[in-house]
Amino acid sequence: QFPDSCGHGVRKLYYSYSQAFGFGAHAHMLSLALTLAVASNRILVPVESSSWWLVDEKTCGRGGFSCFFEDFTNCTASEAEAAQAPSLLRVGREGLNPSGGPKAVMFDWESQTAAIKAGILRHFVPPRVRHKGNAWWRGQAVRFLMTPRPWLRGELEASKARMGWQAPAISIHVRHGDKLKEANRLTVQDYLRIAGPMASALGAKSLFVSTDSPDVVQEVERLAPPGVKVCYEADEIRGTDITNANLQNNLRMNVTRYTLEAVRGVFLLAEGEALVGTFSSNFGRLAYELMLSTPPSHSASKTVAFSLDLPWFAYP
Repeated sequence: QFPDSCGHGVRKLYYSYSQAFGFGAHAHMLSLALTLAVASNRILVPVESSSWWLVDEKTCGRGGFSCFFEDFTNCTASEAEAAQAPSLLRVGREGLNPSGGPKAVMFDWESQTAAIKAGILRHFVPPRVRHKGNAWWRGQAVRFLMTPRPWLRGELEASKARMGWQAPAISIHVRHGDKLKEANRLTVQDYLRIAGPMASALGAKSLFVSTDSPDVVQEVERLAPPGVKVCYEADEIRGTDITNANLQNNLRMNVTRYTLEAVRGVFLLAEGEALVGTFSSNFGRLAYELMLSTPPSHSASKTVAFSLDLPWFAYP
């Protein structure tokens, strides 16, 4: 991703941010793009002018993932340069050839949609690490793409201090909102039925809650195991009527703040000694992938996770 030269001879995959998707799905689409780049022997390069609806560049100073995360390449692409590259959808399978096809290919919205429907490269793992499995590879991909900027690392530590986070901690992700589109909505008791025994077994001092529902926070506080502090950000934007469409079309709130809260939530979920969530949710799977890719020196028990519905799967 960081070649000595980004000149004309370098094989590139240009990436354009979509204007749909929540944060978890965006992260997974970008990890699919990185997988595609690795498989086709290309450098993944975001298009400079490609805006991301989940970030207001005026409030952040940067657009796209670079608002929160370190740049994932030293190469750049203008809109005019990217427009000259054929789309992956038009090039077809030749665009996946690691030694053939055009030097530059565009992974635009239409190509991304087609890739999702066709399941292209969802199960690809680079040959030399194939024995580690797809979940491990996706974890490495999102960890690389989501390397926090120093200010974000500081915000994560400040958040833990505000909440009174004490290790060891258990994390739960309770998504209501538009959850019914993907899977059945589960009760707080369903989560605590698993998280409670986990907390006892690990001697947990804290229970971190990430949720889009203010009612869930109150319910967890009422039902949490004795002696375990419930941690959550009190001023987060919550409300089960908040959907991507409302955010995008109505702009009822600071979208950069909204996305920061999502970013913060997924990183803190991954910092727990154990995670309870639902893998039907992109957000839950993303937290698990970050757990899998946590450096071994940080914790030896970062793969303790329980999904209340589906097993982990790569999608997109």
